[in-house]
Amino acid sequence: LGGPHPSALYDEILKNVPAVDFVAIGEGEESLLGLLEHLGGRLDLNELSGLAVRDKSGDIIVLKSSKRIKNLNKENIPFPARHLLPMENYIQAQEGHGPSSGRWTSILSSRGCPYGCTFCESRRTAWIARTPKDVVDEMEHCLKEWGINEFHFEDDNMTINKERLIGICDEIISRKLKIKWQTPNGIRASVTDSEMLTKMKESGCLHITLAPETGSERVLNEIIEKGKDFNLSQLKDCGALAHSLGLKVAAYFIIGLPGETRNEVKETIKYAKELAKCGVDEVAFGLFIPLPGTPLWDIAKKKNQQMDFLDLLAVGDMKKAVSWNDDINAEELN
Repeated sequence: LGGPHPSALYDEILKNVPAVDFVAIGEGEESLLGLLEHLGGRLDLNELSGLAVRDKSGDIIVLKSSKRIKNLNKENIPFPARHLLPMENYIQAQEGHGPSSGRWTSILSSRGCPYGCTFCESRRTAWIARTPKDVVDEMEHCLKEWGINEFHFEDDNMTINKERLIGICDEIISRKLKIKWQTPNGIRASVTDSEMLTKMKESGCLHITLAPETGSERVLNEIIEKGKDFNLSQLKDCGALAHSLGLKVAAYFIIGLPGETRNEVKETIKYAKELAKCGVDEVAFGLFIPLPGTPLWDIAKKKNQQMDFLDLLAVGDMKKAVSWNDDINAEELN
């Protein structure tokens, strides 16, 4: 297994799931290659990196850490092997998901995020990006092979580097690709300007997501720690500008954060209404779920020593809230 959940809770997985023999911690591409060499008898176990395993006595050991992958372009990390999947089934299953206008697939143009949001597993990780040409090569490949004409960028933050983002837009425009795209995971309002949004719209972007998470400046600065360059008024301006250019805009919020008061939840609801008035098309609320490996996980764990991650899988259900605060209870959050 691999991914954020196994990376953070590899010990629980290996203790409780006998079917799992290996867990990749962090990025898994190079660890998987080493594992295949080991399974083929060409590498000893102690030569591997980035994996958690059981030793012969059943104890869990973590092999040496793997280094971050510095080159994400196709000469080092090939495009996803979509040709090995029943792509038509995936495309049909995804129809109507979100503000979609066509046959779509997910795409990743970068990994990591330098910002420090305390609820996020990707916080303060080195941001490593593919080149604009490499990204658009994959988009063009998908268009030609499967008729995929829409792309959802799953980057943690696509707008970190203005020059690169505009480069992606220019590549799409220069190739005259008839495609659409959107950013469902959010872009950072503090680094997004008129030039970027205009170019995004011109290259086929149809929808952006903003992620204020809260309508309270105190929660923003003291609990979420979004960053000193970020404030709620600039996010309003970004939403209004994007709307004026013809982009659809969504905003995401989290309620029930540790240390958040009842009045601050009300501030968030009020702020969401203000965003709607300035042109944001959609606002969405989610209940706080503590994720292993984040600062807010540690805070939540102190409040509930018996907390088990498996129990939290149901917390996202808006009728099964868990309160991490003295000021607001689970029933009120529901």
